[in-house]
Amino acid sequence: MQMIGKVTEFLRYYEADLTYNYRQEGVDTLNYSTCGTPHFETGEQAEKYIADLSTTIRLLEVTT
Repeated sequence: MQMIGKVTEFLRYYEADLTYNYRQEGVDTLNYSTCGTPHFETGEQAEKYIADLSTTIRLLEVTT
């Protein structure tokens, strides 16, 4: 697997973890279960971050 393929794979796993944790109990659970991810004050902030991550992943996949 090429390096960019590994990068997108890692990002997909990260996206899945964020989405799962956010859907469990909301932004508080997401904030509690992460360390290097920014702290979110609102669900809207978390949703935008996850959406931006998803867009970034798609762009990486399209350009490789």
